[in-house]
Amino acid sequence: MRGDVALWGVLAAATGYGFREAGAASPVLDLLLPMAVLAVAVPLSRRRPGAAVVLVNGLCALGLADSATPANAHVLSLAALSCLLGARVAAARRPLLVLAGCLATDLATCAVLRTQAVWWFYALIVLPAAHLLPWLAGRHWSGRRELVREGWRLARSLEERQHLLAERARLTERADIAADMHDFLGHVLSLVALRAGPWNSPPTSPTATAPTSPSCAGRSLTPWNNCGRPWPSCTTRSERKRGRAFLSTTPSKTSSDGRSPPGCRCAGSGAGR
Repeated sequence: MRGDVALWGVLAAATGYGFREAGAASPVLDLLLPMAVLAVAVPLSRRRPGAAVVLVNGLCALGLADSATPANAHVLSLAALSCLLGARVAAARRPLLVLAGCLATDLATCAVLRTQAVWWFYALIVLPAAHLLPWLAGRHWSGRRELVREGWRLARSLEERQHLLAERARLTERADIAADMHDFLGHVLSLVALRAGPWNSPPTSPTATAPTSPSCAGRSLTPWNNCGRPWPSCTTRSERKRGRAFLSTTPSKTSSDGRSPPGCRCAGSGAGR
């Protein structure tokens, strides 16, 4: 809104300056009417920039009726609104149709008024230049602004992608470290379990085996004496005798004075008898 007011003020000042330089100009046709048309065309250029250009071109065509000179201050307004037409309309077909219609209107005005060659030159060169050159400048400015906006959007997209890739690489590194720690700890625990296995199993004699009998099948000789000899779990008398005979042939762990260690159940059990 403020931009429209500022633009209307600049164009109205140019119109007032042209009215003062004209001298014998009509206040209604050369001052009040152009200002009213500009007051409508400037806000209209936001929604319908083509219609705004047509309105201001009508003021230029009205200036061709002046018998003194075809030039007027409305050319500046025409150039400004043509620039806005190029900046606000991306397509080129409709603006070109508007410019062609304005040129046809100006030439028809010259033909109806039967103006001199200077007026024809003004209608064929100056007014089309006031249409076309600002329109091209507006299109260039709009394209450059869109290119810059697209570049910033692409830069933000690349930055977000870079952050995403960095975060993914960080998570992958953490997962690899966790997997390595898991493998290392599993290896260490496996070694600890393998090395602690002989300490958890009962002592065995590589040369001695306990006698077995059909009645002892399925029963374990798991009780162990302090001297390292197995204590048979058979309960029959004949089996106990065979066990004592087995123990008498197995070397026992004794202390330095020849006695069995304390708590050994081989003492007095008849194993040495």
